[in-house]
Amino acid sequence: MDYVQLNQEDMVAELKDLRHKKIFTKEEIKRIVVRRTAFESTLVRRHPKKGDYLRYVEYLMALEALRKKRVNRLKLHAAKESLADYCLVRAQHHTFERATRRFKDDVGLWVQYFNLAKREKSNSLAGSIAARALQLHPTSIPLYIISASHQMSLGGTEAARTLLQRGIRLNPESIQLWTEYAKMEMEFVQQTKRELRKLKKQQKDLMEIDEVDAEELVPDVRADVDLRPEVKDIVDGAIVKSVVRHAVEARPTIELFASLRKAMLSYPPSVRNSLLEDLFSHLKRILPHEPQAIKLHATHILDEDEAWVETPDFVDQLRQANDVLVDGVKYENVNREEMSKIYVKWVETWVAKLQDVNLRLYLIRSLQHLVSSLPPTHLSPSLAVGDIKLGKSDNIVKSRAKIFKYLEIFPSSTDMWLACLALSEEDEEGETSDRLALWREAMTKSRGATEDLVRIWSWGPYSTLKEKRRRKLWNEILTASIQHPSADLHSHIIIERMNALYASEPPFSASERHSEISNTITSNLPSAACYELIFEREASLLATTTPTTPTKAAFERSSKLILELVSERWRKVPGQSIDASVCYASLLIKAGDGKGAKDMIDRTRTMLDGEEREILDRRWTDVLNGRLRSATDQEPVELSWL
Repeated sequence: MDYVQLNQEDMVAELKDLRHKKIFTKEEIKRIVVRRTAFESTLVRRHPKKGDYLRYVEYLMALEALRKKRVNRLKLHAAKESLADYCLVRAQHHTFERATRRFKDDVGLWVQYFNLAKREKSNSLAGSIAARALQLHPTSIPLYIISASHQMSLGGTEAARTLLQRGIRLNPESIQLWTEYAKMEMEFVQQTKRELRKLKKQQKDLMEIDEVDAEELVPDVRADVDLRPEVKDIVDGAIVKSVVRHAVEARPTIELFASLRKAMLSYPPSVRNSLLEDLFSHLKRILPHEPQAIKLHATHILDEDEAWVETPDFVDQLRQANDVLVDGVKYENVNREEMSKIYVKWVETWVAKLQDVNLRLYLIRSLQHLVSSLPPTHLSPSLAVGDIKLGKSDNIVKSRAKIFKYLEIFPSSTDMWLACLALSEEDEEGETSDRLALWREAMTKSRGATEDLVRIWSWGPYSTLKEKRRRKLWNEILTASIQHPSADLHSHIIIERMNALYASEPPFSASERHSEISNTITSNLPSAACYELIFEREASLLATTTPTTPTKAAFERSSKLILELVSERWRKVPGQSIDASVCYASLLIKAGDGKGAKDMIDRTRTMLDGEEREILDRRWTDVLNGRLRSATDQEPVELSWL
């Protein structure tokens, strides 16, 4: 406590000055002393937390903001500078110094300290903070970026360049660093051009004075007449091009190209045009058959923003971009399915955007011509589905014939079967039994990603209007999915069933939900994700029971039976007893049933061994502190439904 007493004594002079200038009253000074003493006492504990330091700084910032407002109101700007003008900012810096000494490894803390110094225009201190932080964290990318930005703001281009080059040597695969390096060099080109324009204006002004001859101009002004080759190279972007070349050789990925393109687009055409051409020449050389690279090239030709107008130039750009994508689909060494998806998506996007009917037809016909020109071995499901969607005919018979022709080529494609099922819904004359027969055939034959299979399998229940038949179809697919080759299809179907249950209109009552959930989880094999989903949905229902936190009575009336059932089943899943108990006990706490929550945790603790018991205790302590740890017992995370 001697340290706290010493700090109190150090406050005396600054508090007297604040009182003397009538910025704070005597009572306010007393309250400030009490609050700051409490903060100082917290910081001298054996193990102070980072939050303690940050709360102290936040308080000091609020005091400083109040001081500035009162200075403006009292019009004290003309007064001689004294301790009251900087004492609170100095206290903030001092607190951050203490925090960074204790938490040296916390990069975020260093960044906050740096931002404070920048905000207070303490440029030398900000530079010192950045340098010290980089000594402790030589591989931290954010520190290199903010340090270089600080140097650029002070006009230290060479220092910024050196910092970024050092950061890239230590982090050669960092897309963010390479992009910031290119942006810094583009900014340098901008600055150079501004300086040259300024020199040209000076030259013109001096030449207009009769007494001054061109030979008598100062060297810096006369140099603009014959631009030196090295300066001309800088203005033309030679340094930026060199950076880009080294970047794409060090990290030849589409993400880097996209990041560099985005950075270049933020500069005027006089700077970016030649740089973009150079960038895309590297793209075609390094990633000639990468689908995303081909898409990026097409995007470069036809920028997909909101500023386009259907002019002749635009039409020409649309044609060029379309040709690039069509050629990409035809490449031998390309991932044809991925490239086809990109092209179909691009055509769909522009058909929806374009106002001109002829341009829309041009894109549709281009897609259809591509499909008809490719041999069956080169045709992909994505192209076939695109042909079906965009070339849809009013004649149902023709559309059905086209779909079944493609189904002969792609009998297991989920996209084809989904298109087929969608067409059957549009056929108003079709029989329900025929639709369901087609759906069952799709379930039998389709193969693909689990998400796509779930869409096909759940199509039957979702397409049925009668609740009794819908429930029967859900039970049918739940039983059939157990025997499906896909290992996780069954659990995803159960989750989809629960989503449908809670999204039903009109909503089910609590007793109806209890009956349906009980039948589903006892007759099938739900995963932990399914149990967690039910908890989430029930919690959201509880949150809407009253305008505020639901009371214990409302909790018992609506969902207690459901949550007890789910919690009991969830705890029986191997390795899930801690998650289930903590989630259920958390809901009990929110419902005001603290005793029930404690009993639940105590019962679970008796069934665990020593190490698991410690994990349970830590997670329950976090819940009581307003946090919930993830299942991997890493950083505390917030669950939105708690």
